[in-house]
Amino acid sequence: DPGFGCRGSTFNVMLPLEPTADGDYTEASFLTAGGTPSAVAPSPGTPLGTNLSRIDTVTTDSAGGGETLSSESTGPLNTARWYPSGVLLPTGEVMAFSGADIDEVQAPSLGRPVKQAELFDPTTKKWRPMANAARPRSYHNTAMLLPDGRVLVGGHAPISTAYLSNIAVPGANPNPDRDPTFEIYEPPYLFAGSRPTIEHADDTLGYGSTIKIDTPDAASLDSVVLMRNSAVTHLVDGDQRSVKLPIVQRTDDAVFVQAPPRPEVAPPGPYLLFLNNQVGGQLVPSVGHQTMLA
Repeated sequence: DPGFGCRGSTFNVMLPLEPTADGDYTEASFLTAGGTPSAVAPSPGTPLGTNLSRIDTVTTDSAGGGETLSSESTGPLNTARWYPSGVLLPTGEVMAFSGADIDEVQAPSLGRPVKQAELFDPTTKKWRPMANAARPRSYHNTAMLLPDGRVLVGGHAPISTAYLSNIAVPGANPNPDRDPTFEIYEPPYLFAGSRPTIEHADDTLGYGSTIKIDTPDAASLDSVVLMRNSAVTHLVDGDQRSVKLPIVQRTDDAVFVQAPPRPEVAPPGPYLLFLNNQVGGQLVPSVGHQTMLA
């Protein structure tokens, strides 16, 4: 973001990796949103949350000619927030959850929690407000994708108010104590129409192999994606990864796709396989099938 330098306590999500015409993957884009500007003039910045959002894209030359980096601003968040959790959905959309209006490390438990979730559309590159959470979750909040396409939201472990004790401040933090509860968020795609189904898929996938997925929805599928299982802690989910798989054949009752070609595209480990259908302009995912890439 020009003039704003680095940002602290934001989230970064790698958007879905898409294959080229020859089935290779040479471009990766990363969405960054929220946080606090930590390198603006005058130094040392500000503890106020920001609504800034951008996409950084790294493109590699498949012939070994090096890499290029480009950045672009997207539409801003509707609500400025420090310490949001970002969750990548099977459709390629991204959700932002929780956080506070100021940096609660610099001003412990003195921020106003942001309870409204937001949804990023990768096509329009804009954020739109969604449902409100039932509970305030600022510092140490978490969120992760569930195999059925819903999102588990939890956490909240603030520092003692003003580094003193756990005191609720009128007009600011309504919950100065640790919160062990969870909520489940249901994205709009769950209500858009019939979901595609996976009747059978292998539990182990090999690099570069052709994958057969038994499904009655083969003819109407928009896309097939492989999503890394989440491993989230302290706002960071470094394992979030979605790889769109090339469709190589369709039959009446199955779709055949190409597995990732090498570990640099998708590291070995556990993944969820999703099918996406287009329903009235909205991508609708199946329930994920657990598999292992090795």
